[in-house]
Amino acid sequence: MPKVFISYSRNDATAVHRLIQALAADGVTVWRDVDSLHGGQQWPKVIGEAIADNDLLLLVWSQHAATSHFVELEWTTAMALRKKLLPCVLDATPLPPALSAFNVVDSRQLTAALPRILEALHQLASATSGVHDTDESAPSRRRRPAQSWLRRWYTWLAMLAMLLSVLTMLVDLRGKIGDLFQHSAPETSRSVPEVQTLQPLEGVIWDDNRELVAGVEVYLPEFHLTTSTNRQGKFEFKVQATPQRQVRLIASKEGYEPWVGEPTLGNTSLSFVLRRKP
Repeated sequence: MPKVFISYSRNDATAVHRLIQALAADGVTVWRDVDSLHGGQQWPKVIGEAIADNDLLLLVWSQHAATSHFVELEWTTAMALRKKLLPCVLDATPLPPALSAFNVVDSRQLTAALPRILEALHQLASATSGVHDTDESAPSRRRRPAQSWLRRWYTWLAMLAMLLSVLTMLVDLRGKIGDLFQHSAPETSRSVPEVQTLQPLEGVIWDDNRELVAGVEVYLPEFHLTTSTNRQGKFEFKVQATPQRQVRLIASKEGYEPWVGEPTLGNTSLSFVLRRKP
């Protein structure tokens, strides 16, 4: 009976559990992480050895599997070890280009697909076992050291591919965590606060006849400050703020149209006309 390593995303656990039950009922030995990994084990090493020891890898492919680093690590390791591979697709998510040459079983209707999956597994397992020469003659025995050496070489190659995948996954995770902290950090923690000083704002107000206007109410709404022009039509403010900051200023007097502007703090020679109402 074939021995199968099953690669899948935990998000597809319900469909995978049904599949494993059907395979076990048919006598197929299934290896999966939740059953065979134990605390304290070096999981990349254990998974690499498990893929090498099983006859083939059954890849349960879906949108979830396509985004799983662990699934990618497992099927790339199987390819590095030249293992037979059977993709079973649960949705319309396309397979990676590297898997385009493999025969695929459409498993969106899992119950209907089970006979085809079992048939394909038995065929692949038979082809795998046929590669090994079971003849106990001397020439066969002389070839075994070379086969053993190749097996060890492929195992080391798979472990290297697995290590590179893990490193890539860690770098990607580190970048995502860095982006998360960068976006969540308050703006004030990433910028130097601007220094505030006492800023003046002074000016005079004229009317249509170019005469200075006294008693004009001048209002800085942002600072809740109000003053009035003196007999010379002059007003002045002093506010605590950043230099060269634009502020809203409103000037009004009965019989005149109000004036609204946005002068710059620090200006001590502001001058404008307050027009009489018609």
